[in-house]
Amino acid sequence: MTTLKAASFRAYTTIEMVTTRGLHDGGAQERGLANDYRSSGDRLKFEWLRTASLLVRIARSFEDTAKYHDENAEFADWTY
Repeated sequence: MTTLKAASFRAYTTIEMVTTRGLHDGGAQERGLANDYRSSGDRLKFEWLRTASLLVRIARSFEDTAKYHDENAEFADWTY
Protein backbone atom coordinates (compact mmCIF):
# COMPACT_ATOMS: atom_id res chain seq x y z
CA MET A 1 0.00 0.00 0.00
CA THR A 2 1.47 3.36 -0.93
CA THR A 3 1.91 6.07 1.65
CA LEU A 4 -0.84 8.20 0.10
CA LYS A 5 -3.30 5.31 0.04
CA ALA A 6 -2.40 4.38 3.62
CA ALA A 7 -2.97 7.97 4.76
CA SER A 8 -6.34 8.05 3.01
CA PHE A 9 -7.31 4.75 4.58
CA ARG A 10 -6.41 6.02 8.06
CA ALA A 11 -8.29 9.27 7.50
CA TYR A 12 -11.54 7.58 6.47
CA THR A 13 -11.55 4.47 8.60
CA THR A 14 -14.08 4.42 11.39
CA ILE A 15 -15.42 1.65 13.51
CA GLU A 16 -18.84 1.78 15.05
CA MET A 17 -19.81 -0.50 17.88
CA VAL A 18 -22.99 -0.46 19.91
CA THR A 19 -22.97 -1.06 23.64
CA THR A 20 -25.88 -1.08 26.06
CA ARG A 21 -25.82 0.34 29.55
CA GLY A 22 -27.91 1.56 32.41
CA LEU A 23 -28.33 5.26 33.09
CA HIS A 24 -25.62 5.33 35.77
CA ASP A 25 -23.14 2.80 34.32
CA GLY A 26 -20.55 5.18 32.88
CA GLY A 27 -17.86 4.15 30.42
CA ALA A 28 -16.57 0.91 31.95
CA GLN A 29 -17.46 -1.10 28.82
CA GLU A 30 -15.54 1.25 26.57
CA ARG A 31 -12.51 1.29 28.88
CA GLY A 32 -12.44 -2.51 28.71
CA LEU A 33 -12.59 -2.42 24.91
CA ALA A 34 -9.90 0.28 24.83
CA ASN A 35 -7.62 -1.90 26.95
CA ASP A 36 -8.19 -4.86 24.62
CA TYR A 37 -7.43 -2.84 21.49
CA ARG A 38 -4.40 -1.14 23.07
CA SER A 39 -3.00 -4.52 24.20
CA SER A 40 -3.43 -5.90 20.69
CA GLY A 41 -1.71 -2.85 19.24
CA ASP A 42 1.18 -3.22 21.67
CA ARG A 43 1.64 -6.87 20.70
CA LEU A 44 1.72 -6.04 16.97
CA LYS A 45 3.73 -2.80 16.97
CA PHE A 46 7.05 -4.32 15.92
CA GLU A 47 5.75 -6.58 13.15
CA TRP A 48 2.66 -4.78 11.88
CA LEU A 49 3.18 -1.09 12.62
CA ARG A 50 0.22 0.26 10.61
CA THR A 51 -2.17 -2.28 12.05
CA ALA A 52 -0.89 -1.54 15.55
CA SER A 53 -1.32 2.19 14.95
CA LEU A 54 -4.92 1.66 13.83
CA LEU A 55 -5.66 -0.44 16.92
CA VAL A 56 -4.22 2.26 19.20
CA ARG A 57 -6.37 4.89 17.44
CA ILE A 58 -9.42 2.72 18.04
CA ALA A 59 -8.40 2.42 21.71
CA ARG A 60 -8.17 6.22 22.00
CA SER A 61 -11.62 6.55 20.48
CA PHE A 62 -13.04 4.14 23.04
CA GLU A 63 -11.27 6.07 25.83
CA ASP A 64 -12.88 9.29 24.62
CA THR A 65 -16.27 7.60 24.49
CA ALA A 66 -15.73 6.19 28.00
CA LYS A 67 -15.07 9.70 29.30
CA TYR A 68 -18.24 10.94 27.62
CA HIS A 69 -20.32 8.18 29.25
CA ASP A 70 -18.66 8.79 32.63
CA GLU A 71 -19.64 12.46 32.44
CA ASN A 72 -23.20 11.60 31.42
CA ALA A 73 -23.53 9.10 34.26
CA GLU A 74 -22.26 11.70 36.71
CA PHE A 75 -24.78 14.23 35.37
CA ALA A 76 -27.54 11.62 35.68
CA ASP A 77 -26.57 11.11 39.32
CA TRP A 78 -27.12 14.82 39.91
CA THR A 79 -30.47 15.00 38.17
CA TYR A 80 -32.20 11.77 39.20
